[in-house]
Amino acid sequence: MQQTRRSGRPGKPARVVGKFTDVDAVKRLPPSQIEAIDMARRGIHNEGARVLQERLEGKADVDLDTARRLFTLICVLHWG
Repeated sequence: MQQTRRSGRPGKPARVVGKFTDVDAVKRLPPSQIEAIDMARRGIHNEGARVLQERLEGKADVDLDTARRLFTLICVLHWG
């Protein structure tokens, strides 16, 4: 289930989750490139957490660690 805007394009949360779960390339890369991908995924994870914090503002007080865990849960439920 992908969140879409009226333009038919995925919304920002859906794009972030999609980037975070795209890990097929890791299976065939050398360790140095896997480390670079892992660092990028951490950045995407942080971006997803910040998007969740923005979306939940005024509804729930969520710190960064909790937002990161919630982002992980959303990814697992969506693609798991």
